[in-house]
Amino acid sequence: MPTPYLHASLLKKWRKIGGDSVHLWPDLMPRAQSAASYARLAKAYYEAGADGLCLWDGERRTARVSEWAAVQRLGHLKLLDRLIEQGPSYYRAVDLKYLGGFDVKWSFKDG
Repeated sequence: MPTPYLHASLLKKWRKIGGDSVHLWPDLMPRAQSAASYARLAKAYYEAGADGLCLWDGERRTARVSEWAAVQRLGHLKLLDRLIEQGPSYYRAVDLKYLGGFDVKWSFKDG
């Protein structure tokens, strides 16, 4: 069920109405989130009754390695608390200075 945002309380209502005969796979939105944000949202959805998670437009979600490191672990329910805690340390930005021996310090600056 791709949706811009789904509050966990609505998911709980759907679970109550549908029971176990309805499978709920909410989309994790927004597309770009930190590793810890993905884990917090996944945990809230699982606690609200989600059977799993959907990643609509998955090819555009992970701009950084840390996000992919989190997303690929979201099905491990027992590890979500650890992911929330450790997620911020999954990725460290390092300025690119050389690429293939060429100086690129001016090529990849923001602003």
